[in-house]
Amino acid sequence: MSSSPLNKCVLAVVDEAGEHGLLRRLTPRRDEKFGLLCALLLPAEHIDAIRADIRPLYDDFVRAAPANAKLHITDAFLPHYREWGLVATRVRRELFDYMLERGLYLTYAARRCAVARATHGLSEGFIQRAMENHPANLRRHRRVPAGRFEDLLMAHFALRLDSFAHDYKRETVLLAFDEIDQKITAGYLDVIEQARNFGKPMPGGGDAARSPPKYQLTFSVEGTGADMLSASRLGGLQVYGKCDPLVFAADVVANSLHRHLAMLAADAPLNVASSVARWVLEPVTWGVIEHSVADYI
Repeated sequence: MSSSPLNKCVLAVVDEAGEHGLLRRLTPRRDEKFGLLCALLLPAEHIDAIRADIRPLYDDFVRAAPANAKLHITDAFLPHYREWGLVATRVRRELFDYMLERGLYLTYAARRCAVARATHGLSEGFIQRAMENHPANLRRHRRVPAGRFEDLLMAHFALRLDSFAHDYKRETVLLAFDEIDQKITAGYLDVIEQARNFGKPMPGGGDAARSPPKYQLTFSVEGTGADMLSASRLGGLQVYGKCDPLVFAADVVANSLHRHLAMLAADAPLNVASSVARWVLEPVTWGVIEHSVADYI
């Protein structure tokens, strides 16, 4: 839990959609596919009230579900669940109306498999060449590239969450998931910790600490808000379970966003204002800008 008062915290209820798994398993056949992380951004002091407002919709969805069905919004639209699908359509519409009326924001980070595959290959190649040139120093300080698609998404996602907290004068972002296994949790926490410590000296000792290798990396980033290179406001991860109405709402939103982005051209950017144009929740989608580095690296 955060030490910040509730009115200084934002709860990010997170869900994923689309591609995931190990980066080394990405192939050119999957290049046009993509994965995303999406979060409802909720003022922590209003969580109980928002959950209570959404619970009737969640209860309607659950009551309509056939026995032994998985309680995911995608399953409700399978051909043999027609009656459940009708209820799910109404519940989704009413949830979106509620979010628009209340001004409840969401944000997301998406990445195509082609971009993830290329970035992973460049990262591995850079480390291999650097190791050959400076093996003694870099073996001590080497950071292994993100091994999972989800880790690349989280690196971008963490910055967007932190930027939202900055803009809305919140001290801490608490992340809530339905359920995540230990390996993915460890990966997320490692990425978040690296983002928190961006630009800080790396701990070390011996010769490497006294005389580290020097490199110059020059790049230019245009934009504000969601492009800020910091994640100091991110707090811990919590698991709410699949039976929480807030988790259900995040699942509905993430699925709808994935379906919308999947209708874009195969080479269209996924993280800019035009990406969510004409999507039903475009008015409450936070953090989309004119250009996003996540669509290229």
